[in-house]
Amino acid sequence: MTLEKTKKVEKEKELLDVFRKVEINIPLLDAIKQIPKYVKFLKDLCTHKRKLRGDELVAVGENVSAILQRKLSPKCGDPGIFTIPCKIGGASIRKAMLDLGASINVMPKIIYTSLNLGPLKGTGIIIQLADRTNAYPEGLVEDVLVQVNELVFPIDFYILDMGDERALNPSPILLGRPFLSTARMKIDVNEGTLSMEFDGEIVNFNIFDAMKYPDETNFVYALSVVEPLVQEIFELDGVDALAVALAKHLELGVTPDVELSDELYRAVGALHSLPPISPRYELTSIFVPETQAKLLPSIVQAPELELKPLPKHLKYVFLGDNKTLPIIISAHLSPGQEDRLIRLLRNHKEAIG
Repeated sequence: MTLEKTKKVEKEKELLDVFRKVEINIPLLDAIKQIPKYVKFLKDLCTHKRKLRGDELVAVGENVSAILQRKLSPKCGDPGIFTIPCKIGGASIRKAMLDLGASINVMPKIIYTSLNLGPLKGTGIIIQLADRTNAYPEGLVEDVLVQVNELVFPIDFYILDMGDERALNPSPILLGRPFLSTARMKIDVNEGTLSMEFDGEIVNFNIFDAMKYPDETNFVYALSVVEPLVQEIFELDGVDALAVALAKHLELGVTPDVELSDELYRAVGALHSLPPISPRYELTSIFVPETQAKLLPSIVQAPELELKPLPKHLKYVFLGDNKTLPIIISAHLSPGQEDRLIRLLRNHKEAIG
């Protein structure tokens, strides 16, 4: 069996030697036509014959340079959503969510009902959610005054029925691109800061500072009674029992918090055995009846206020008659802008208070 295998290997070797001596001379074009799989290989072999020789300079792109020099920027985690505190009417919103991907501002129906923001306007907008389901707003409420610190912005909200449970979310309202554009907001995701600007006034927020504190704070109360008792015993253990009895206003029949010494007890008894002293002056009581009158709101009965001088870029305007209900606005507004702002504020005097 081994002899047959050896003879077979020798025959194959002789056949291989014969093929090595065979030479085929055909034009290159004919070879490419007959062997289409090697067209690209033959083309690269014929055209790319350049080799690096000597001290030659090789230029690489930005991506390759960043990998070779290890200058890739570090990968950061999710900083979380950006929220700001604001006030709408008399309600304070601790965390209003900012979303650059939302083209509308959304408010839950339960918050709209509690704030009494006026009638809704009809709208045909359909909101498509992330799970491809559709939500249909109840309507549109325009020119809602949103206060962020000292800045006030008029915003349009689409009212959406989210149910009671969703309305209790830590971020109950959504402020989209219309609000971000109105507030001229600038967001630095790396630093976790955002700023808003109106008429030269700038308000800054830091999301990382807000995340350091929990939404709910639990308080622990403790009352130490050791030190007060020690101090009381120290004051009662005086050298002169009579001076202690006079200073502490001790009485017989009233059980003190600590036990009295015999000497102090006798001093208290001696003081109570003395006849009472009539007062030098007679005291009379004057009865003052309680008034049930309540102060009326400013829009019903405007109070008299003393207006202080303002800087040049600010001025007073009055929402009520006879120069009542003063507010402060920018002095750089055009007459048309000032007229529209005053008309808007007069329509929402109840919300301002």
